[in-house]
Amino acid sequence: YRDGKVKGRKTPIGVLPLVEELDFTGLEIDAADLDKLLRVDVERWLQETDHRAEHLRELPDMPREIWDAHEALVEALRAEAATDAGGADS
Repeated sequence: YRDGKVKGRKTPIGVLPLVEELDFTGLEIDAADLDKLLRVDVERWLQETDHRAEHLRELPDMPREIWDAHEALVEALRAEAATDAGGADS
């Protein structure tokens, strides 16, 4: 994305960098920790969207666009969860 030099990985929550696109100079990060940092915990995000929906319902004048964005996120997360359940490793 940055000047076309990196591509990242599209996820339901946005684009995450690929490991090879990151500069770890001076850092000691083991592979397991790095995997955790770059993984999208879909179930946890779905739980969070439930909490966010509760909060949004408390705001009666919330613009429809906010709800649309929220619902699009939930749909994307559910699609990812279905893909993961189909045999992909998360």
